[in-house]
This record gives sequence, structure tokens and C-alpha cells, in this order.
Amino acid sequence: MRDPLTWIVAYPDGATLAEYAPDGSEHGWAEVRANAVAILALQDAMGQLVVIVEVPTGHTAEFFRRRTISLTIEGGQEVQRSSVTYLGWDGAYLCVYEDGSVALRPHKD
Repeated sequence: MRDPLTWIVAYPDGATLAEYAPDGSEHGWAEVRANAVAILALQDAMGQLVVIVEVPTGHTAEFFRRRTISLTIEGGQEVQRSSVTYLGWDGAYLCVYEDGSVALRPHKD
């Protein structure tokens, strides 16, 4: 299942890497040279940038998602699914919630 917001990074030399490339190929965060990222952004399904974070020189970009799935006790049927996307660097994380709200936090919790 593809997330509604996906990451894209830009390096100081102008090179970019996206979670989902236009040719359909997928890239994992492990492929990102996180210590060299200048811009970390989220884009919607149309490729529009919706959140842009400038990573200060000397910091390492971080990105992760926390997903929650609620199941019923009987039958194990899925009741609710939610996701929070975190992007930033150590000590500064922008949390993007599914409803579009954002929060700046000093830690990952």
C-alpha cells in the first residue's frame, strides 16, 4: 500500500532521489545519503511538494513513519489504520499527520 505522502530529497549539487521515481521504481531510505541531504520534502500523489524541510549543513536527515493498525479482538478484523510521518534531523522533527496537521517536536516520541 502506497502512502499518500512520499519523500523526495535534494542534494547540494541538485541531484534528487524520490521514494517513487517517475518510471515506477521504488527507493528505500537506506539508499539516501542522509548526511548529504540539503532538502527533505514530502510530495502528494500528483508530485506536488506539500512539505519542505531544509536540513542544516552538518546534520543528518532522518525520515520515518509510524503506522498504527487497530484490530478487533474477535476475528482480527481491521478497524482503523493511521500513520504519522516524521522528517527532519536530530533534535528537530516535523510530524505530519494524516489530517494535514503538523507539529514540530524535539524528539521522535
